[in-house]
Amino acid sequence: MLNGLKWCVGFGLLLWSMGCLNTSPIHEGYPCLDDSDCGGLFCDNFQCKLEPCVKPSRACYVGKTGCTKDGEQFNCTSPCRSGTQSCINGFWGSCEGQTLPNEEVCDGKDNNCDGQTDETFPNKGQSCPFKGTDGQDKGVDGTFVCKDGKEVCDIVDFANIRAKDKSIQMGSETTSPIHEDDEARTKVQFEYNYSLARAEVTQGQFKRLMGYNPSTNKNDNFPVSGVSWHEAAFYANELSKEQGLEQCFSCSGTFTKGTPYTGTCVVSQKYVNESDYAKFCPGFRLPTEAEWFYAYYAGNQLYKSFYSGNIESKANDCTEDDNTLKQIATFCSDKPTAIETHAPNDWNLYDMSGNVAEWVYDYYEKILESTNTNRVGPPVEKVAVKERVYKGGHFKSPPRECRGASRFKADPTTQDQTIGFRIARTLVE
Repeated sequence: MLNGLKWCVGFGLLLWSMGCLNTSPIHEGYPCLDDSDCGGLFCDNFQCKLEPCVKPSRACYVGKTGCTKDGEQFNCTSPCRSGTQSCINGFWGSCEGQTLPNEEVCDGKDNNCDGQTDETFPNKGQSCPFKGTDGQDKGVDGTFVCKDGKEVCDIVDFANIRAKDKSIQMGSETTSPIHEDDEARTKVQFEYNYSLARAEVTQGQFKRLMGYNPSTNKNDNFPVSGVSWHEAAFYANELSKEQGLEQCFSCSGTFTKGTPYTGTCVVSQKYVNESDYAKFCPGFRLPTEAEWFYAYYAGNQLYKSFYSGNIESKANDCTEDDNTLKQIATFCSDKPTAIETHAPNDWNLYDMSGNVAEWVYDYYEKILESTNTNRVGPPVEKVAVKERVYKGGHFKSPPRECRGASRFKADPTTQDQTIGFRIARTLVE
């Protein structure tokens, strides 16, 4: 026969109670459990017995001591709950309605009620090489996250793109029936890695930081629209400031949260050599056109990925269905849709085609055949008409405008309901 012991039981309060360790004999069919408990019964002389009672009921908990969410002193995500014992014929009955510990799974909860969350999944939150459904490394890094109770590598908020020492041919083939004269093939080489947001900035995200929502089609999960290039750059600065990062833009004027920003932004004076903006600024920023193009095709040099859509055959026609493009984009429509409504590309990036067009950093110029390193567009002093580029087409666009090569330009003060943006960030080594 073993000695008894005292242990802490969660009844909404931490109380001391007697218990027994696998003792015998068994009293009236009530066993002593392996967790040093008598199943809610009274342990007397190391035997489980019915415990006398007077009050009609009390809280009970016969599982192992842990984190229970039954009082203010229990600040946790544990599912464990106390139950209730009723006084029956002068003795406490069994503990009813309690929730006992379970095996720990990867779901952000303390399933085994030990006061820790997902402690058996040490990689959670760490960087990992993202692999597609074919199991191949896609050249981009994700993050270990919980999904369906398991620890998996996924693209959560940003895809970390391993572009360093890689290159891409921007533009489109001159033999294409929908080639435009500003889409010349241009080779761009990258000397750095960068991350690109999984989705376009939503109205909810923009309003949280800026205090206003310029979009006409109001929905927190729709992409924000009606923002100028300057507002997009200022938002990136505010996000950097909020997270204690260097701001990549120098912006004029004052800003009061809730009042639309009306100032102007240019690249920070620290990056007067504009290619350094993309290579070295560690804060949030707008992607360059080259970064955006590389991400659109998920690094696919052949431009034949499913994600590009079969759009050349029905380039200007909104009356015929393009079943491929419909799976990845909102186009030929009268309003946008919630982000992540359609299928993502191979890097789990959503809405690179359609929904809202996206401002990029570059000033507009007609691209000529050339080779560039860390391309950020033409220097401001070489641009006569200072328009900025936007990409991807939008919810009103015909298919041809949803191509990766398609280029559009507008004054940076333009606030069009078809234009939004997504955020990028350099992965500074």
